[in-house]
Amino acid sequence: MFLDEMAKQARNLITDICTEQCTLSDQLLPKHCAKTISQAVNKKSKKQTGKKGEPEREKPGVESMRKNRLVVTKSIVGMTMYNQATQEIAKPSELLTSVRAYMTVLQSIENYVQIDITRVFNNVLLQQTQHLDSHGEPTITSLYTNWYLETLLRQVSNGHIAYFPAMKAFVNLPTENELTFNAEEYSDISEMRSLSELLGPYGMKFLSESLMWHISSQVAELKYEIIEELWSSNLAFANYFLFQTE
Repeated sequence: MFLDEMAKQARNLITDICTEQCTLSDQLLPKHCAKTISQAVNKKSKKQTGKKGEPEREKPGVESMRKNRLVVTKSIVGMTMYNQATQEIAKPSELLTSVRAYMTVLQSIENYVQIDITRVFNNVLLQQTQHLDSHGEPTITSLYTNWYLETLLRQVSNGHIAYFPAMKAFVNLPTENELTFNAEEYSDISEMRSLSELLGPYGMKFLSESLMWHISSQVAELKYEIIEELWSSNLAFANYFLFQTE
């Protein structure tokens, strides 16, 4: 009974595939060309007269046109679970584990069809090492760069997070308003290794340059404020000295 059920399911599947292929082949028959040409001519004439024509007929092959990016690329960005409103994001180690599990499942497809899943995954991950992908959409590199800049670095500047040399990671400092994340879980050695493996050399270069630019901007601003304070103090001292001399 089990083998009989498997045979029936295989028969139904093959029948559906054959029926679909017959339908697609029928769309390519010459008899449909005249209708397509007539519809195009009528559409032009209706457009000139301002009348509405019949709905446009779908052309053969429209089902094969890719309407969106690879499903894998959407899936990987979605695994970051980035929430811009709450500034929440998955830890790099968690994302790396999910990507490895996803790739393991997809690689099993190679046992049934001749698709180089490894090459597909490498192409997808290579796009994720850039600031934007080929469609101009944000990648995991841009998402993690924005998070480390706008969330972690901002809390460091506010004095809520500090670097702890013994642990070689950033840690939360006791404050009145508790932070929604633990800095150690995103900045220790294991998480940095996972992040570097996900972003690759190009992504880590972009992250490093962005961090250094923000840090240098803050240092320059601090230097400007110190010089301005010293100038004001020296000016006050000079005025006091002139007043005493007079």
